[in-house]
Amino acid sequence: MAYISKFCEKFNSYAIISTATQPNFSLPDNNNDTKDFFADYKNPIQLLPLSYFDHYLFNRYDITNNPEEINLEDLKHCILDGKKSILVILNTINDTQDLYNLLLNYLSKNELILLNTHFTPQHRKLKIYLAKRRLRESKRIIVISTQLIEAGVDIDFPILYRDFATIPSIVQSAGRCNRNGDIKEKGHVHLFHLQRNGIKRAELIYRGIDRDLLRFTNTAITSNIYMEKELLSVQKEFFNRIQKEFHFAKHWKSNNGDLNNPDFDFLKDIRQCMFDKLGKFNLIDNQVFGEEYQFFVVKNLNDDKFEILLRKQSELIELIKNKSQDNLVRIKKKEIEFHLKKMSNQIILVHLNKNQHKPLLACEKSYFNLYKIDSSFYSFAKGIDLKNNECIL
Repeated sequence: MAYISKFCEKFNSYAIISTATQPNFSLPDNNNDTKDFFADYKNPIQLLPLSYFDHYLFNRYDITNNPEEINLEDLKHCILDGKKSILVILNTINDTQDLYNLLLNYLSKNELILLNTHFTPQHRKLKIYLAKRRLRESKRIIVISTQLIEAGVDIDFPILYRDFATIPSIVQSAGRCNRNGDIKEKGHVHLFHLQRNGIKRAELIYRGIDRDLLRFTNTAITSNIYMEKELLSVQKEFFNRIQKEFHFAKHWKSNNGDLNNPDFDFLKDIRQCMFDKLGKFNLIDNQVFGEEYQFFVVKNLNDDKFEILLRKQSELIELIKNKSQDNLVRIKKKEIEFHLKKMSNQIILVHLNKNQHKPLLACEKSYFNLYKIDSSFYSFAKGIDLKNNECIL
């Protein structure tokens, strides 16, 4: 907010910030470094009072909080007992895959859709389109998804099941339930605690210091049932805890427990112009969740985009070796950049740990960290096949 304000002052502009989760925009009272850094910061002007959201239009669903731990088998029965369309949002890719496989024995392929980041962007869009079409036609559809469906997807289900997460994720997920307010008797959101082998699945995502976010959520949710409009006070409690108890502008990796030595101290690093260090900031700790790999999925046997990319890469290397004119090198780099954009809808990003195996590759060569996957290791129904590799993200 502070940087946007400065930008607007400098370029004579205005910005309207829209949020579904009502964060606390105040700077922490007990941090002089922060107040010095943002010396003239002011909270943004509120365009609408929070009482505006007491209107019945913003009371589209209720949330039932089940504190009991359940497993995938229990969740399967909950889904099959219902007759309406259901959206299920789980915390890990493996959980979505396993629940999908459990339900395959009871539902037709037209009634069941799996959605996670192990599908190409092109196929994700198509799956969302197919789900929306069945909803429009009042045909039952069960969508099993990770949190990728929480934001930026305009889809409307009468019933939603959500594995326990932080308040923002819960609120964003609930926004997919009775989104358009068409259900007179309200939509129903079921919040539950999924566990496997004695471990809550939410704790695989929120680790180390981030586990406090789950603790804040547990503290904020004090009732078993909430109406949508009652969530404003829950969100306020959650974000006030973050504002008061978290370290502002500091970040620790999951394997660093030294509170006096953060991996990133953003205010200090910016003051010292350590922008090279800041540019390497990654919210996802690769040591915990695995290194990033990109896999290209062909559309058909005639799809040669990857081979064209490798050829352009070789041409660029030759130009550099021969010390060609800068403009020729620039043109070739632009060609590669444009070609990668054309390929982007067919690229999957996967996190793999050292003990996990890559899927079978169709080509030994790679473009940096981008590989071409064998077509037998990918399907529209189940996505990339990692052969029993457990993937959290």
